[in-house]
Amino acid sequence: MEFYNVLILIKVICDSVRYTNSEIIYLFLTGLINTKSGHVTKIFNSKYHFTTFYKFLEVSKWSYLKVHERFFQTLIQLFRPGIKGLIIDDFINYRSRKKTTVKGKLQYDHSHKVNRSPYVWGQNILIVAAETSIMGLDLTLPVMLKLVGKGQNKIDVAVDLLKLTQRFFELNNIETGDKIATFDAFFAKKKLILSKCGFTKIFQTRHDTALFELPGPCRDKHKKGPKRKYGKKISVKLKRKLKGTFKINIYGKEHVIHYKDYVCKARFLGGQVVRALYLTFDDFDRIHLVVSTDIRLTALEILSKYSMRFKVEHIINQLKNSFFLKEIWMQNPKTYCRMMYFKLWSFVITQLSAVSMRPVIVNYVKEQMPWRIKPNGIIPLTAGIAQNLLKALFGLMSYQSFLSKVLVITSGPLNNKFLRHSINFRC
Repeated sequence: MEFYNVLILIKVICDSVRYTNSEIIYLFLTGLINTKSGHVTKIFNSKYHFTTFYKFLEVSKWSYLKVHERFFQTLIQLFRPGIKGLIIDDFINYRSRKKTTVKGKLQYDHSHKVNRSPYVWGQNILIVAAETSIMGLDLTLPVMLKLVGKGQNKIDVAVDLLKLTQRFFELNNIETGDKIATFDAFFAKKKLILSKCGFTKIFQTRHDTALFELPGPCRDKHKKGPKRKYGKKISVKLKRKLKGTFKINIYGKEHVIHYKDYVCKARFLGGQVVRALYLTFDDFDRIHLVVSTDIRLTALEILSKYSMRFKVEHIINQLKNSFFLKEIWMQNPKTYCRMMYFKLWSFVITQLSAVSMRPVIVNYVKEQMPWRIKPNGIIPLTAGIAQNLLKALFGLMSYQSFLSKVLVITSGPLNNKFLRHSINFRC
């Protein structure tokens, strides 16, 4: 039944898009899953000419956001993921000035690569990802992508996306665990941190940020003037002040952390009470500052929850370089976003296949790819192997056989009112 979930997700996309010929949508989506290419001319492999796919992307009238909402609603119904927290980040899609670039502009590159200028020409894409637990395995899935254009503030866009995601979770009764949102120092701005979206924010900021102890009681009751808002300023400059120590598996290896935490007030947040965690690794002398808006969390909980932010870097790398998001060359913003979300749907389907089709993948590797079995007998369940399996399955399945299989699913033991409504829904 695991492959049937993949078929249902594809059928929901085909029926949600308002287009007369659903077979084109099926061929386009399965072509993206099979090839991962961003060029439309490399995707098509059917009786239709590639101009048909261009017409479908550019001329048809449908909302990719409504289709995306229906896609994730069906995903939640099928897989019941447990949401541990959200991750906000951005990345640059490098472009050439010689070609027409949708919402392209001069970007400041935070990666500081040696062989590249600090200012590059490209597109800035904001991503919201969710750390989930599906079938007992941890999986990071991209929830939303936003192409930030000229005149748009990334902080304002991040606030809107966070509120939109929270509203979607509430409408669909999705459990979000501790409701944690993590982001790096660039997004550590007052507007995002104090936004009323129901999430506890855990973020990294500059180690010399002005933090103050809580003010003590006033000794002189007859003293005139307002009460003190801040106490003594906190300054941790020497490593020997970090007296606490614990071990934690973070960033792919075990580290020894020296830390000291404070419940204090942050001046850049207008006096908001936070828990600040000063820490350093044994391998590095630099002091880091991680802040949580929930003062009930311990130092170990704050660092372990913030460490999941690093997983979004793997998602960005796979979207750009493995699923070739950088190859999209649409000249219309609406068409570009449609293609970008098709890439997102194909990526999510491939990731879910690697988790839900584990028994099928194991048998496939034993029969077709025995060299992938490690000496200790462990078979890696990667998205690349899942993509090879899906390519083999879709290569043997025509559109008519696909429709017949989905019809059997929706009328059989997996009968569900929501799924039937999703398959017949059009945007």
